[in-house]
Amino acid sequence: MRNDIVGKLSVELRRPIKHERQVVYILVEIRKLLDHVDPDRTTWEALRTFCNWPLHTNLTSGWAKKPIELMNEVIQRKDGMLELLINADRRKQVQSIFSLDEIYTELIQFLKQQGIGQFNVLILQEWATFLKLYFSVVADCPLTFTKDLPFDHVKQVTVRVYEVPEDVKAENANCAAMFGVTWVFATKSGARREFNMPLCFEKPDPDMKMVNLTPILD
Repeated sequence: MRNDIVGKLSVELRRPIKHERQVVYILVEIRKLLDHVDPDRTTWEALRTFCNWPLHTNLTSGWAKKPIELMNEVIQRKDGMLELLINADRRKQVQSIFSLDEIYTELIQFLKQQGIGQFNVLILQEWATFLKLYFSVVADCPLTFTKDLPFDHVKQVTVRVYEVPEDVKAENANCAAMFGVTWVFATKSGARREFNMPLCFEKPDPDMKMVNLTPILD
């Protein structure tokens, strides 16, 4: 069974990612493989949540709590997101969470560990396409952290993809791909807070990496 899943993933991940259905299929197969290699669910927390989100919107644990926890803190603060963006370490934390850096890292590590060493999402431009399609899929899946909902303010998260304005793209000519994600947080009081995260995926170079731009809180 495991070898069959690895074989299917190896084939699919070599193909150009163009459709939402490909993203969903890949996530389902990775989730199956996770259940085979880690039945006790003690590792790969971020990757497991990534696979679960399009399929299970009510999550009880795992990486899902990170964006909710962070925004819950922002809502409680008088200065909102300002202090978090001024502080370099906290800004890095914000950028890492909302750009899914941890999930990208776990995905690459997991695939390589399973012997799937050649895949398009290893290239950041392909990862950009995969991620944009992924966010389009989960846009229809409100994320709720249901383990007794231990947060004072946030009760639900939704996302939507937006196109970055042309002038912003022009200012970031090093980006081979660029789009934005709006994170919408619904609070227990009925209010909504929106957090815009533009994502830049650099053109190929020896130190190819994803660049996180300054997030914007509305």
